Amino acid sequence: MSRRVLSIVNPPPSATSTMKGEITKIEQNFIELYGYLDGHDAVPLPGDLNITGTVTAGGLRVSDTSYDDLKFPATASKLESASTRYSFDSTDLGVAFDADARHTEEQLSYIVQMPHAWKEGTTLYPHVHWIQTTADYPNWLLSYRVYNNNESPGSWTLAPIDSHVFTWSSGSLAQISAFPSITMTGKSLSCLLDVKLWRDAANGSGEFVGAESSPVSVLMKEFDIHYEIDSLGSNEPFTKD
Repeated sequence: MSRRVLSIVNPPPSATSTMKGEITKIEQNFIELYGYLDGHDAVPLPGDLNITGTVTAGGLRVSDTSYDDLKFPATASKLESASTRYSFDSTDLGVAFDADARHTEEQLSYIVQMPHAWKEGTTLYPHVHWIQTTADYPNWLLSYRVYNNNESPGSWTLAPIDSHVFTWSSGSLAQISAFPSITMTGKSLSCLLDVKLWRDAANGSGEFVGAESSPVSVLMKEFDIHYEIDSLGSNEPFTKD
């Protein structure tokens, strides 16, 4: 077969080069596309875009999947804190969680709808961005339930924080703390995820080893969920194909 070259980026990455995509292989229900700069051969090169996938009735499904972020800034959260142990910080931007923040008495809440580009049924990775100023870690606690449209919302699952990406040494550190992954088997696009986020400093939930040893006020910046994508979107308004 003859090679077909498609322009896939506009504007080009620099004033003197054009990004192109070259279909290097087409078989029944299969397509291979290499992205490259003008003047490069159509082979995988460092920094090039390489897409391999399957053409279905619903369009291209990419087998070399990638991840994206669902982002929920603290400043856009639904904040419930009758005791004001959580408060918006308009100077440093975020939500300040006091040292005596308590499970169930204060919370941030979110409603998540899974995007059409999501690879249906694949695992989600929730985490929280916050500013760390001491060696101690807050008892971050997540409660969630996930359900398809045309299903009952079901029961809630409690998930205490279980890992931290960076190591604090001094000053103020932009930290990422990860919750356990969320299994999404059987879930489809536009399914709903209800989320409540707490700081359980005294371990009122019983989900932690114990209360925080030396709690201080911390600034929460954003709650995020990493999710896997395998397409540009869906072929139908309410289903993938």
